[in-house]
Amino acid sequence: MVFLRRATPTIVAAIVLAALIGCEHGPMGPEGPALKGTLTGFAVLVNANGDQPARKDSVMVMIGDSRWITYTDSTGYWSIPWVETGIYDIVFMKNGYADNKLVQVQFTGGGKKDVGNVFLCQVPGFSVKQLSKLTPIRTDSTTLRLAVQLTDSTITGPFMPYRVFLFLGTDSSVSSDPNHYVSEILFTMQFKKGVDSNTIRIAPATFATNGFAAGDQVYIAAYTANAGNNNSAYLDPGTGRIIYNNINGTRSNVLKVLVASDTSGPAGNGYITGFVDLVKVNGGRPPVRDSVTVSIDSSAFKTMTDSSGAWTIPNLGAGTYDFTFSKPV
Repeated sequence: MVFLRRATPTIVAAIVLAALIGCEHGPMGPEGPALKGTLTGFAVLVNANGDQPARKDSVMVMIGDSRWITYTDSTGYWSIPWVETGIYDIVFMKNGYADNKLVQVQFTGGGKKDVGNVFLCQVPGFSVKQLSKLTPIRTDSTTLRLAVQLTDSTITGPFMPYRVFLFLGTDSSVSSDPNHYVSEILFTMQFKKGVDSNTIRIAPATFATNGFAAGDQVYIAAYTANAGNNNSAYLDPGTGRIIYNNINGTRSNVLKVLVASDTSGPAGNGYITGFVDLVKVNGGRPPVRDSVTVSIDSSAFKTMTDSSGAWTIPNLGAGTYDFTFSKPV
């Protein structure tokens, strides 16, 4: 006769543990099926002057490796079904507008995901003809002023708020390429009808907030962008910087600026004085020594001597200056 006894929980646990120890790897279950779902969104068109056309159809939307492609309707709406679980780049294209992209969109599948609005902007037909420094240009004591001249304003109204991008870098290769700039500054500039130039003012502290320290050489390049507030732009995963597609691809000339030690203060309250002595060819010295122009190179600071030859330039901050003295013969 065989007697059976009910195993206690401790004995059952021991048996299960022994079974697990006896097997290096348990059987692997089959990989679960990839879920499928729908991606949706809107494409918004922006003209170079900032207007948005009423019809937003015929924008091509492409997901991943071109397996899923569709086009927007007149409202800009698009929808792609049967998209599998994955991480995708979504590209948007339309003739006459800059391409745009959503990078590394994660889609779990099994439902619907709305990626929101994506802007496609027209690129201005003109670029920056000349980017020049206006006096004063010393970043240690005063605001940097830049003059922007366009190749062709093509402005139809009394004022047009076109935008200018400044890309700041560490060498003369600075450009809108995220591999070649450190930071970017965007300005909206009111260009008048028939006037194709304007000025930009950059506060000294701007250099510090854009990653530059005292003593750095900053190189600046300018590009025009569409009017309005919208960009055809996306994040570059490799650099962590933005790729802007809504700018005219023609780069301006490159300017170089030295960041000085004081990047926060105004012009300063110091002054420099001196005397000018005039000497004729025959060695004689005229008693009146007025009207000699004394100027600080590459700046707007200048003055004239009085009859005794004395001169003073006020409102100076700390710095090293080169002076030029001139008087018509």
